[in-house]
Amino acid sequence: MTPFTPAQADVLRSLVGFRLAFEHGVPVPVAPDLNVKIAPTPVVLLLKMVAYLDRPGERERDLEDIGYILEEFVGGAAPGRFSDEVLERGVAYEEVSPFLLGRKVTAIVNHAEREVVLRFLAAIEDENNPTGAQMLMARLSPPSWRRDPAEPLRRLEAFKQGFAGR
Repeated sequence: MTPFTPAQADVLRSLVGFRLAFEHGVPVPVAPDLNVKIAPTPVVLLLKMVAYLDRPGERERDLEDIGYILEEFVGGAAPGRFSDEVLERGVAYEEVSPFLLGRKVTAIVNHAEREVVLRFLAAIEDENNPTGAQMLMARLSPPSWRRDPAEPLRRLEAFKQGFAGR
């Protein structure tokens, strides 16, 4: 087999996660005889991570979307919010949504997709990352996160804990 050229490797990297959109797509009726498959939230999150890592200078909006997805994945009265696992682990109320989203994502990803998630988390955690990802995420995050500059990192840590709890 011939090794991939850099251009081919870029295309393959940006396709990471698309299998999930096809495998886990949810049919939504748009007309009497037409259903369209829509990627569920955990898949959209992964695709946004891929997009940001592929072109961080052009994809700031993805950081904003990721923050809102982490914040709003689990509603205030959702049954999972008070699950045995959440209570046993002592997950703070504000961190339940990213924690449970991490659990959903880890359940569906393969090795390549897992590596993308870990690379994304490392980029945000690195305050010296040349893209300024941590600062951007803090600036673009949901309003409830902006009270404390460390809040985005706490939410990502909750996601990471859920993601690691395979």
